[in-house]
Amino acid sequence: MDVQEVFPTTKVLVIGDIMLDRYIRGVVERISPEAPVPILLQDHVDAHPGGAANVAVNLHQLGAEVYLAGVIGRDAHGAVLIEALKSLPIDLRYVLKANRKTTTKTRVMAASQHLLRIDDEERSDLDDALEQEMLQLIKRAIANIRPDIVVLQDYNKGVLTREVIRTTIALAKQIGAFVAVDPKYRHFFDYVGVDLFKPNERELFGALKMVEMDRNALQEGVKRLCHELGARYVVVTLADRGMLIYEGHSIHHVPTRPRIIRDVCGAGDAVLSVLALSLYHGYDVVSAAQMANAAGGLVCERPGVCPVPTKEWIKEVRAMGILVR
Repeated sequence: MDVQEVFPTTKVLVIGDIMLDRYIRGVVERISPEAPVPILLQDHVDAHPGGAANVAVNLHQLGAEVYLAGVIGRDAHGAVLIEALKSLPIDLRYVLKANRKTTTKTRVMAASQHLLRIDDEERSDLDDALEQEMLQLIKRAIANIRPDIVVLQDYNKGVLTREVIRTTIALAKQIGAFVAVDPKYRHFFDYVGVDLFKPNERELFGALKMVEMDRNALQEGVKRLCHELGARYVVVTLADRGMLIYEGHSIHHVPTRPRIIRDVCGAGDAVLSVLALSLYHGYDVVSAAQMANAAGGLVCERPGVCPVPTKEWIKEVRAMGILVR
């Protein structure tokens, strides 16, 4: 069985904050005499697509026909990112190059130990001219592609402005596309009328300015959010506790199984990708969450940002007894 039997070919447009994830790897053998910090003997540096680009990679891995839209800089990190994506059949014609930094996260690693992360980025919204260019590009993309699913991946790095968000949702709805969102804090309540809204627990409580974080408060927060956004599904990821799902007037808690966690980077991108595809293709919401939990868990078992390992994922999904088509 391959992934096409789980998800038939689907056209997906991913819009959002495109990033580069860099890893400086090596070993630590001593502490610096200059300050009480470890000295890393660098072995090698590797780089991978991150943010919205990692969502695109996951969707490709899951059999989708993927188009990516966003902004990168005319800089060395942008060139590395494009080169990494060129090896995959992901359509990049809607990626803008601008006089703006390519968002780059550099993680310093000693074996599997995470020593430091360095972020090099611009977090301000696109300026007016670039926002207009982005809006025109999105209009062309939706008209030309007519995607089945539109994914908005928001890391608050400035691409998904209020106008970009609202215009994209309106255009997607005009063609009947399924709209899936992974939000951050800044434009949390601008995603009105989407099909899938997937914050994590911290984002939910932060956006709703809730202090209590017990189960009852969490359920009330999910209900309130679903009412305010008019979303079809609200799925709150709870790390090792699984997911809480609000659908219509029903709440479901879908636990995950214990795993040996090596790195949580990229797990949310895998979860969003599987949720969007499975809900679009008619899997019930509990089965979709179980499939997404499996994907996120498998990613967490691996070091660094990586896409869903599909063969292992299909094996786990089948073992759950979910009807795989």
